[in-house]
Amino acid sequence: MLCVNHAPGAANLEQRVKGLADALKKSGADSTVLNVPAADATNPGKVTQAIQGALSSDSKVDAIFTLGSAVAADAVRAVQQQNLGDKVKVGTVDLSTAVLNQIKDGEIAFTIDQQPYLQGYYAVSVLAQNAIYGMRLVGEVATGPLAIDKSTVDRVLKVNGEHHGIRGAL
Repeated sequence: MLCVNHAPGAANLEQRVKGLADALKKSGADSTVLNVPAADATNPGKVTQAIQGALSSDSKVDAIFTLGSAVAADAVRAVQQQNLGDKVKVGTVDLSTAVLNQIKDGEIAFTIDQQPYLQGYYAVSVLAQNAIYGMRLVGEVATGPLAIDKSTVDRVLKVNGEHHGIRGAL
């Protein structure tokens, strides 16, 4: 598996890279990291070209995992331009309407929704209620992440269409 890191050195992305590598190693699989310079990360042509180069140099790559929805589109483009759609699958983290539509169309296998409301805002809200009012949760709150694939994408697209911004970018 090829893991595309579009912001090398960012602690949260480095943790994702390490988590993926550790999980794959435990299962007996290998991973390679493609570090895209942060200055190039918003240039789709440069990212696509870097991914194509990685695919050309390692014919064993059967999957690409990107660390953000924007880079996922670049990975799909690289796979399509090299006619590897049947051989190389793409997965990603985070949501966008484009990624959801690419899942629906079979171009991306899955995305992982980090549930930013539950993991970020809600956690701070709970802490504030505890500090201000002494109120505490009576149980655990599942905060994700949520995997979205072809079997669940229609429901997420429906919510995204009806309630803009609730589940990912527009």
